[in-house]
Amino acid sequence: MPRRDVVFGLSAMDRAGRINDKLVMASLGWKPGLQVGFAIRAGVIVIAPGAGQRMRTLDQLCQVNVPARVRQACRIDGPERVLLAGLPGLQLLLVHPAALLGHLTADLHAAVLGGGA
Repeated sequence: MPRRDVVFGLSAMDRAGRINDKLVMASLGWKPGLQVGFAIRAGVIVIAPGAGQRMRTLDQLCQVNVPARVRQACRIDGPERVLLAGLPGLQLLLVHPAALLGHLTADLHAAVLGGGA
């Protein structure tokens, strides 16, 4: 998938599970009041309009409130920064927890620092 088909952003997920990035949300065209559902795939939270389980409504600031069970399943225990990937063509928002990003980038970082593949 070409990079222009993905809009990235960083968000601080608070204790209530709220996330938002204005650029990412604008790229998706999502508006307050939209119903979204949640799934977990390979440690990534997948959010889609009107699909999945544990439906939530985007608030007036277009924030997504990720349910506690979804956060716990992805080992998000408290406030943390997450990487958001908006896929406008697919109408999906992917939430990458920090621990997963650390795992995915470990080999790259080792190589950059001269100690890996």
